[in-house]
Amino acid sequence: MIKPVKTMEPARSIIELLGGPPIVSRVTRTAYTAPYRWQYPRQHGGTDGIIPPKYHRALLALARRRGVKLSRADFLPRVKVRKTDMNEARRAVRALAA
Repeated sequence: MIKPVKTMEPARSIIELLGGPPIVSRVTRTAYTAPYRWQYPRQHGGTDGIIPPKYHRALLALARRRGVKLSRADFLPRVKVRKTDMNEARRAVRALAA
């Protein structure tokens, strides 16, 4: 049985917002398969959900033309911070301030 590969963020959301892989590949002048690869984990030949920076400008221009709200920050991966990490960071800041 073939298991589906989980797509990764933020590439999946950005590509979907802009109209899908065929449109994104045309605008970025990449192979038809490139936008698909950007959505996959590295172990499956992808980029872990990261769109290469050299394509950001073209995708931002496409978003403006289509009236889609998209910013440079949207291309950055989201980092989940555990609550314990936040508490440790607060303690470290307090210790430095004391």
